[in-house]
Amino acid sequence: MEIGTSCEVKGLSMEKKTFKIREYFFCILVFVLSLIGFLVSVALFREHPEPDSAAVFPTVTTGIMMLTSFIAVLQVRKNCPELTEEEKKADFGGNKVIAAIKEEMPLNSFVLAVSAIAYAVLLNVVGFYVSTALFMAGTITFLRRGKKIKQTLIVTAVSLVVIFLVVEKIFQIMLP
Repeated sequence: MEIGTSCEVKGLSMEKKTFKIREYFFCILVFVLSLIGFLVSVALFREHPEPDSAAVFPTVTTGIMMLTSFIAVLQVRKNCPELTEEEKKADFGGNKVIAAIKEEMPLNSFVLAVSAIAYAVLLNVVGFYVSTALFMAGTITFLRRGKKIKQTLIVTAVSLVVIFLVVEKIFQIMLP
């Protein structure tokens, strides 16, 4: 059974079945990412503890993000409707958490997110032009399901040439 927004079991939608899990997952994800940002900004603030330090704004912002995501978890707990016994017993073909993630993040979104992370990592390893070429060619090929590869390579090459001419030659900014 393919899981998606149209997935139904005995009239129960996957969205209803996984709604609370997805809400919790998102709120907790935002909290964890905010916590990481908060810890990094606090470390920067400790190096330069002045009130006008560049780390003050991110520290306050990520602190507010942590607080609001915690409040959102409480709101989800309070306001999300409970499932009926029939809905709880309905089988959607596996783990509810995995089903919720698949519902919230389709394969294309997941692949693009992983590609973006790989791109960011590769920037420091192989430089801007190589990582951008790999990212563009890879993601376009994936989204086109492997079709029109020549056109994809041409678009990637032309894009890189235009970026080179505009950024490095006209604006005289060196890219890594």
